[in-house]
Parts: sequence; C-alpha cells; structure tokens
Amino acid sequence: CVPASRPPPAPEPPLELGDAGLWRGIHAAGADYVAFEHNFLPPSVFVDRSKTLRSVAASVALLREPWARFRSTYERELYLRCRQHPDRTACFEANTLKEWIRTGYDPNDKFPGVLSPNYMVRMLNGLADQPQLELTRAHLKKAKAALKKFDLVLYLEMPEEERMAALRAFLSTDTENYLAHVSNNKLKKDPNYEEIIATNRLMIPTFQELNKLDIELYAFTKVLVEQRRQEGAVRC
Repeated sequence: CVPASRPPPAPEPPLELGDAGLWRGIHAAGADYVAFEHNFLPPSVFVDRSKTLRSVAASVALLREPWARFRSTYERELYLRCRQHPDRTACFEANTLKEWIRTGYDPNDKFPGVLSPNYMVRMLNGLADQPQLELTRAHLKKAKAALKKFDLVLYLEMPEEERMAALRAFLSTDTENYLAHVSNNKLKKDPNYEEIIATNRLMIPTFQELNKLDIELYAFTKVLVEQRRQEGAVRC
C-alpha cells in the first residue's frame, strides 16, 4: 500500500493594496519612495483605509494647473511622434492639438489616457486606466476626499520657496539641497515651437469645457493648501 502524497501547501493570498504589510514589505525591500505616475489607489483603499495606510506610509500630492499639465503633456507626445519624421512640419500640421481633441486620439500606448479629460480627477479615483470612462461630479467628490487624506498637498504654481519650505517642514529637515530641474519637453527646442503654442492657445476654451472637474479640483487644491498653511505645518 503506497501512502497518498500530500498536496503542496496552498500559496499565501496576495496582499491587498490596503494591507499595511504590503507597504512594510516594500520598505523592507529597500524602497523609501513610491511614485504613482500613471494610476493611483482607488478611494476604496486610499480613503476608506487611510488610517491603516497612514500608520505605515506618508503621502504627498503635487498637482499642476490643468491646462499647463495638458499642454506640456501634448507637447511631449507630439515630439515623440514627430521626432523621426522626415518632414517634421508636415507631422506637426497633421497632429494638431485640435485634431487630437476632436478625435479623442490617444498617443501613448504604454500609458494610455494621459490626454483624457479630467486626468487628475481620474487619477485620484484610480481610473486612469479607463480613459474612455465619462466622469461625473461624484468622481470629483471622491477626488476631493482623496486629496484631503494626503499628509502633504502642494501645487506646482505656488512660490517655489513656499513649496520647498513646506516640504522641508514635512520631512523635518533643514537641507538646502535642490535637485536639478530637467525638462523632458524637447519640443521647446524646435523652430516651430512658438507657432505650435500660439495655435494651442486657441484650444483653451475647448479644454476648459471638457475639463471642468479638473479645474474645480485645482481650485480646491489651492484652498486646501492655504487652509493647512494657516493651521500649521504637518510633519512626516
């Protein structure tokens, strides 16, 4: 009689995004910093489980004025699309911002949706991977709730010294070290650049109509930053 072999032990279930052990494990593996560049934690994790997450990690949000973010991203994608074209001018003329908005063209296969309407609200809902989903004010409400859960909120257009002072206070450091600013927008060096940005400015009204939620979120961000400034710095 041959004894039956025992089945292998069942694997441990994967840790969920809201589990403190996941983030402790990331730190134990040697990572002190995690950047969310394409998508973010859904509100069901970042908001609903904020107490758990804040016990193991500090969070910082840096927002940018919506049109400035959108225009800069378009210019980056336009450069990547046309940089090796034998006739750059013709490529630029065939890929205007107006045409991309009109057709809903998505230029980035690796990170789709970078030019989708209301990108910041979409990110804070964990929906950046669903660029075709039409957002509502319910999504804006969740985005605001998520933003309030960040330990530190900044926006790019605030005075640099004020922004850096808030970051130093948050990190409890008095270092004066700065990272060199390196732009990935190489379109600025093209001789057609001034003409391109002049044409793009004509699309601002259309952009504002399509991105009302992001515009309201950005206004909310500035109010939130000022409220926290008056309340006093929060330390990491």
